[in-house]
Amino acid sequence: MNTRVFFLLFIFIWACKPENRCDCFKSNQPVSTEERTLASFQELEILSVFEVRWVEDSTYKTLITCGEKLIENISTEIIDSKLVLKNNNKCNWMRSQDKRIVIEVHSPTLKNIYINECCDLISTDTIKTAVLNIDNHAGISTAKINVNCETFYFSVHAGTGNFEVGGHAGVAYYYNNGNSYFNMENCWADYLYLKSNSTGQTYVHVTKELGATVAGRGNVYYYGNPYKIDRDETAEGRLIKGD
Repeated sequence: MNTRVFFLLFIFIWACKPENRCDCFKSNQPVSTEERTLASFQELEILSVFEVRWVEDSTYKTLITCGEKLIENISTEIIDSKLVLKNNNKCNWMRSQDKRIVIEVHSPTLKNIYINECCDLISTDTIKTAVLNIDNHAGISTAKINVNCETFYFSVHAGTGNFEVGGHAGVAYYYNNGNSYFNMENCWADYLYLKSNSTGQTYVHVTKELGATVAGRGNVYYYGNPYKIDRDETAEGRLIKGD
């Protein structure tokens, strides 16, 4: 049995590209941090499992913290004003997953964030911009951010996770599909339009107008006293006034 496992592992490693063939033997210890100065960007795309922390700054840079032998294969490429984060190391499953690779992203602001792999997204400062769009296609992910924008889009297309947003938006659009929990009650929106097709609960805060489609088992709880409410409840979940 051990011989078979060793043989399969050998074949797997040999199938890797030559430049990545030794990645399987790289440890995630000792931990080191590398700073990279970048060209300007307005968008962020996450393609690998990371903990991503956004920091408001007048400069554009990343700080990558992980095993020092892994850093060189962490890609921070700028493509059409979009920072793309990707882990090009192989055999990541062979290393301890207790601590994720941490990437600290510094920029004045962000306009679009695309999450295409499981990750933790954290903003240490408030993201200030006219329009902010966050689009999540990952299986499992979390977010804890603060925003201040005129228009805010937050969409989760599948999977599960816990998403916390605080701050203010003039108009907010939320889409929750899958098994995620939306904890948006600390993000005050003047006008809020949402669709929940989730088994998880959704919590929001709205002051003027609310339009809610509840198409899943999870309830939608709203706080505030909007003068207009349009509701469409097509499943077990309900739109409920929060305490």
